[in-house]
Amino acid sequence: MRIFKPFWSLNIKNIENWLSKKALEGYILKDVNLLLRLFIFEKGEESNINYRISFEKRGITELQPSLIKNGWYKACSKGRWFFLANEKNLEDIKAQPSREPLLSRFKIAQILLSLIPIYLSVNIGIFLIILIPMIIFYFLGIGDITFIKEVSPEKIQHIETSYFTLLDILNVVKALGIIALFIYPLYRLRKNESQIKEELDSDYVKFDGEYVSEKEGSLQEHRKLIEKRCPSFLEPDKLEKWLEDMEAKGFNLYKVKKGNMKFYFTKGAPRKIRYILDFQNNPTAAYYEIFKLDQWELAYTVGTLPVKWSLWSKEYTDERPNIYSNKEEQVANAKKMALTYSAFYLPTIAIISYSIIKVFILLISDISRTIEVLPYMIFIVLFLVSILFLFCFPYSKIISFYIRAKGREY
Repeated sequence: MRIFKPFWSLNIKNIENWLSKKALEGYILKDVNLLLRLFIFEKGEESNINYRISFEKRGITELQPSLIKNGWYKACSKGRWFFLANEKNLEDIKAQPSREPLLSRFKIAQILLSLIPIYLSVNIGIFLIILIPMIIFYFLGIGDITFIKEVSPEKIQHIETSYFTLLDILNVVKALGIIALFIYPLYRLRKNESQIKEELDSDYVKFDGEYVSEKEGSLQEHRKLIEKRCPSFLEPDKLEKWLEDMEAKGFNLYKVKKGNMKFYFTKGAPRKIRYILDFQNNPTAAYYEIFKLDQWELAYTVGTLPVKWSLWSKEYTDERPNIYSNKEEQVANAKKMALTYSAFYLPTIAIISYSIIKVFILLISDISRTIEVLPYMIFIVLFLVSILFLFCFPYSKIISFYIRAKGREY
């Protein structure tokens, strides 16, 4: 029996449960055709089989001895995909296939699938920046809107009229349609990631909420909390120094509020605490465990795909601790941060800059007409420049941090 499952890789947990259900019906998995998205079954005896789908590193062709010892065997394997089966009861299985490579694949897939929607969203945003003022002026009776086949000086007769081609509108509709096509796979990948993390043991650290000190204060103490806005997370060295200076002055970190990035302190005794804001693309359970074993405390995590910041703290008396073993490792992490943010900021900055250049070319192409609508064109230019600044300013902080990291003594 062959069953077509076109989106199976977006529904890993559901597929695993489905394979177990088919085994209970007497259909045992024998092969998978990745190209045609076909699952091939052989009719046999009804069996209670637990399935796990794993995505292994390149070069791995056999199961680990610990998995074989616990009853796991290959139902089939294709490339880096392994379809594992186990006939033991789930509670008797002490070792499970690693989920880390699969989670990493989900992360990479989400990043790649997000690039096109982000690019199209920026283009739509720029179009709306121009369209919305025109609509406002239209309803205020200041101007009119006319659709033409193509824009040219010969066809533009009235300067008070805003001209649009039908192609402009169709491009926006097409972009929205393409974005909609990416919503489902992105949603499924995100849900798959959450489902797989939920099945992992409690050692898999997942901090996505507000940080509150272990010292649970009374309502009166809460009223005495001192609220401070921190330096930008895009300048980790400045934020670390600011937090350490606050502790040295007797302002003990109590709470970090999620969303608005506000830090709350209580007034107490001065402390020597080392703070490190570490950047990671895809932190794993092992990443958090290493820090915990070295007595670091996770104060806060923030970030969305593909960026994840972790704020670590450690009290000390003599030598100031560090999580990096040498300067090269520190610079490499700063470089990774710069490259990750560049992948988002640079294309966006280029698109906005291109739009500004197009507006300037339009302005100088017909000076007399430009003078007639100068206030409106100035508004458009200033609006685009302000949007450009909103992207250039934080990006400059990232590059500045990388430059400081290269020049800083370890």
